[in-house]
Amino acid sequence: MQTNGSKLLKEEDRLCEYRYQITEFYVLINGEKDELPVERISSFKIEHYFEEALFPIFKISLVMEQSRYYKMMQNKKDVKFKVRIQEFYTINDTEESSMLRDVINDTFVFFPDDDDSNYDIDVKKDDESQQPDDTNKLEALENEVDLFLFKEMVTSLRGKCNYILQNVNLSTAVTYMLYKGGAKNVLMSPFENNDIYNELVLPPQSYDKQLMYLNNNFGFHKEGSIVYFGLYHSYILNCKAGCTAYAKKEWQDTVIYVLERTNSSSQLEGAIIRKDEEKFYFLSNSDTISIENTLVTQNVTGGVNPKIIDVHDNVVNTNESGAKDVNSENDAIVFNTTSNKFMPSATTAQMKANGLVISMKIDNVNMDAFNPNKRFSIIFENQAHNDKYKGIYRISTALYTFNHSGADFSLTAILTFKKVG
Repeated sequence: MQTNGSKLLKEEDRLCEYRYQITEFYVLINGEKDELPVERISSFKIEHYFEEALFPIFKISLVMEQSRYYKMMQNKKDVKFKVRIQEFYTINDTEESSMLRDVINDTFVFFPDDDDSNYDIDVKKDDESQQPDDTNKLEALENEVDLFLFKEMVTSLRGKCNYILQNVNLSTAVTYMLYKGGAKNVLMSPFENNDIYNELVLPPQSYDKQLMYLNNNFGFHKEGSIVYFGLYHSYILNCKAGCTAYAKKEWQDTVIYVLERTNSSSQLEGAIIRKDEEKFYFLSNSDTISIENTLVTQNVTGGVNPKIIDVHDNVVNTNESGAKDVNSENDAIVFNTTSNKFMPSATTAQMKANGLVISMKIDNVNMDAFNPNKRFSIIFENQAHNDKYKGIYRISTALYTFNHSGADFSLTAILTFKKVG
């Protein structure tokens, strides 16, 4: 690869682009399999909001016959979709490509965006047999449909439960909730709260909300936690810097180089393959990123040094976030109404992380590199920017849009990171 004088790149680096194929796609209605031609899919999106949501949004846009869609809506509680998505990469300026590899191979439940009452009025018949036989007829493909799909695990995690657990620590309680809720492939950072609770009363609510209740009211980690149920792995992660939970042989680090626009290599985007290194490398450029450094502004407007007032015993705990001095009071008042002993340290860490946020666009990446358990390093070619912004980050959001590119799908990723070290 041509380095064009950049100290970040090496001559032996190989730039590659990832492509995706949907190799299996069918609907199950009451157990009856109905193949859907992949060519009907115009695009699909996967959106991860790791800090704000528990589950990803998986939306597939396609055209569908009136009768097929009507049948799905009539049986929407018993509709499932089998989806298999595979990835491969090609080496730039060569004919080399990798083998196909599964990134999604699972069954999903169907959650309609709404009942689409106008559509139902147009097509509803007293006798379903009166629906036109328009299956696989090109002239019938007039309806653009958005399918919102969720893993079957979501249904079991939304099941209601009410327990009283005795003489347990939080790790045991959480493991029990995950097991009862049907969660699988869970990666969990070691808990820093190892207290034994004589009695944990879990109010009537779903399993996923029980996990949030335990985290909010008792605290898993000193700097806060991320609870997220992904498309393959599920996560309960420590928010502190670094990779603290990972699968066997999983690469733990993702490095992003931000090149200056004066470097001709900055016109290139995508993944870099480096021989004998178990890290993900990507190229971005300064034109496609935005940086929000708001710690001083937050200091002036609302305060960034949280003063935690425990309403149970009236203890006041003031913490330093590291914001620049503005010669004025900069305490943010937070009332702790819970039994979470980590609220002061977690609130401080979250406020500090929110003070420096970097967003960027990178095309044709592999999604595994941007899972929430990774240790992210962002390195700038511009030395002034590097001195100011380089460090360890965690990922906050990952928004993937897939569009047709010949016989395959290309990917555009919009990524948001927060500085944690």
